[in-house]
Amino acid sequence: MKIISLPDGRELKYELTRKRVKNINMRVSSNGIVQVSANNRLTIENIEAILAERADYFLNAAKQLQEREKRMGISDDGMRWLG
Repeated sequence: MKIISLPDGRELKYELTRKRVKNINMRVSSNGIVQVSANNRLTIENIEAILAERADYFLNAAKQLQEREKRMGISDDGMRWLG
């Protein structure tokens, strides 16, 4: 896991996986980590520049996922099922 420091003091965590993909793929998890799949030809500097550009979107998405999990009763210790 790598961390990008943003100009406003916030941090964005991401995990990079190198794959034979045509495009760069990014997914946000509820714990705030962005999972990135990218081709070997794309440099880390380019990936981090794209992540920094879209940092507000990723941080807001992670916040919304956390709020949704709280509303639905999903937690790390388990999930309520049938009441």
